[in-house]
Amino acid sequence: MQPTPKSRELPVLTAVRVVCREWPQVEALDHVGRLLDEYLDGSQPWSLPQACAAGHFHLLNRIVAKQADDLAKMDELQRQALCTAAMANAAAAGHVQILQWLAEYFPGARVTKAVEKAAKNGHVHVLQWLHESELDVFWGARELLLAVRNGHLQTAQWLHEHTTPPEDQFLIDEAARNGDLTMIQWLHGASGECTANAVAHAATGGHLEVVRWLSDNCFSLCPSIRMDQAAANGHLEMIQWLHENDSRCTTNAMNTAAANGQLEVVQWLHENRHEGCERAAMDQAAVNGHLEMVQWLHQNRREGCTTIAMNGAARRGFFDVVQWLHENRSEGCTTKAMDNSAANGHLEIVQWLHSHRPEGCTAAAMDGAAANGHLDVVEWLHDQRTEGCTAAAIDDAALNGHLDVVRWLHGNRQEGCTTMAMDNAAANGHLETVQWLHTHREEGCTTDAMDRATRQGDFDMVKWLHAHRNEGCSLFGMNNAVGAGRLDI
Repeated sequence: MQPTPKSRELPVLTAVRVVCREWPQVEALDHVGRLLDEYLDGSQPWSLPQACAAGHFHLLNRIVAKQADDLAKMDELQRQALCTAAMANAAAAGHVQILQWLAEYFPGARVTKAVEKAAKNGHVHVLQWLHESELDVFWGARELLLAVRNGHLQTAQWLHEHTTPPEDQFLIDEAARNGDLTMIQWLHGASGECTANAVAHAATGGHLEVVRWLSDNCFSLCPSIRMDQAAANGHLEMIQWLHENDSRCTTNAMNTAAANGQLEVVQWLHENRHEGCERAAMDQAAVNGHLEMVQWLHQNRREGCTTIAMNGAARRGFFDVVQWLHENRSEGCTTKAMDNSAANGHLEIVQWLHSHRPEGCTAAAMDGAAANGHLDVVEWLHDQRTEGCTAAAIDDAALNGHLDVVRWLHGNRQEGCTTMAMDNAAANGHLETVQWLHTHREEGCTTDAMDRATRQGDFDMVKWLHAHRNEGCSLFGMNNAVGAGRLDI
């Protein structure tokens, strides 16, 4: 399909033509048909790169026709940036015809990211077309690495035959990370370099068949390969094989296995290895809510824990762990326990800590609860505690669009906010919050508000700020709009 001429004149939508045929009096009024077409046109929210990802020719034609003037005004760097993003999306989705369309619409543009995107997703037909085309294509970067990393053997073989990838990419290491033995065997036959990291990656992932093959074909023994990561991931059979083959481990083996709740692994290490663990074992088991692990370590090991255990369990909402530690251990907690449990909305834990522990909290408790929209926690802290909050409470509540919290803080607290409140709300698309702050607060915003809204392609926000605020934008605003593919902005 040929690119649409750079004009705003496009055939009206099929739905409009059907209506006009049914109503001759409407068909006779060309301007009415055009108005209907504009009303029903669904291309406005789409950017050119987004349309390329979707693979819709009719959508591309409407976009370039409607944005013809803006496209014509773009300088060479802006056109290259737009073309790069569009081609990358088309290549990632395997749309060769869209790439052909873009090559005609952007003559002379250089093809860069499209190669890696096609390789990453295994689109050999895209790579073949790019290789056979007369375009200025950049080869030899990470395309083979990405093909291997994502398990696309056919793509990797094609790239190996037709391009010259850089050396020292350690491709076998990448394939070993995925447990891709077929890829490893092909790479090994193609003179791929294998390092000890390959065995380590395979061991980490529990790919025992790969570890055995690498040990037989690349390394006679692997004493340098620690079993720590295999333990962390619960690969007991791998740990046992490594143990039998004289591999080492450190205290991190039991530490991380405990952190991940791998009780069977912890018990095996306790019975068969001598490295032991550290207090981090119980700390992280508690943080991750593994009460059975905490209890086993308490009964069978002597390392104990630190305040990190209760602090982290409170932050993550593991009430049973918090209570058990309080009743069975003496390390206690710090103000971080209530601060972080409040920030995450764990009101029951906040109330329990208030009643059973002396540490209390800081202003970070209400600030964090406000930022995450936990109005019930904010109200409780306001009524029951004296630490209060800071201006960050409204700033961060606005950032995340929690207008109910912003209103409550405005009506019940005196700390106020800063220009970051409106700036951040605008950046994240919270128009209602921006409008409320504009009406009820005096802090206003900065040029960051419009600049960051353009980065997100939020045209409604940009137009509202332009109409109701006088801060405007900076040069970053236009650059951000181009980077987002929003020529309309």
